[in-house]
Amino acid sequence: MGFAWDVEYEQRWERMYLALAKYRKKHGHCRVSTLSPTDAKLGNWVRTQRVRKRKGTLDAEHIRRLDQLGFAWEGRPK
Repeated sequence: MGFAWDVEYEQRWERMYLALAKYRKKHGHCRVSTLSPTDAKLGNWVRTQRVRKRKGTLDAEHIRRLDQLGFAWEGRPK
């Protein structure tokens, strides 16, 4: 239905999603380093999305939107 039970969480998720979209536009990928002094917060958010998907706690709509963005679910390339 799209109803946000936790409005603060949804607002924060949307802000970080938009930051990731901006990052992707600039860098051409969604692999954000947690070690970057300028992007560490975004990198941690990206890592959290991977963990939440793996645990089955990431909302299907969030997965769909991240997929559309070209999100790298596997993390850093080998």
